Amino acid sequence: MLDWPASSLRVLSLGCVNEVYMIGEAPGWGGLAKDVTRLFMDGQSHGALGMAKLLTGHQYEREAIFRCCPDVPKDFFNLDDTRKIAQLKGMGASSARKERPRIEPVFLTETAESFKPIYTVKGIEP
Repeated sequence: MLDWPASSLRVLSLGCVNEVYMIGEAPGWGGLAKDVTRLFMDGQSHGALGMAKLLTGHQYEREAIFRCCPDVPKDFFNLDDTRKIAQLKGMGASSARKERPRIEPVFLTETAESFKPIYTVKGIEP
């Protein structure tokens, strides 16, 4: 679409967490509906990652997509629960240490160019 060769593309995909769960016996329809909704949302995410793999030639021609997203047990974290922020922060630091040797030679070898927006919003300076 942008006339960029696939060989020039690299993708750094950072996720929050990847909940590990199984669809099985659910306590009533409410639990099953929640799991099915999660399954569809995860399906969309995996589909987008699959499309990126096709566009970049990932796995077949070269490693082009670098996904960093730690696995956690189902329902361990909730968006409205701040009591586990320290655990999330620790997981982030641990993931960064683990992934750094893999992503540093690909993404962190030179200083990035300054960001220049391609459009401006009226009344807001870039």
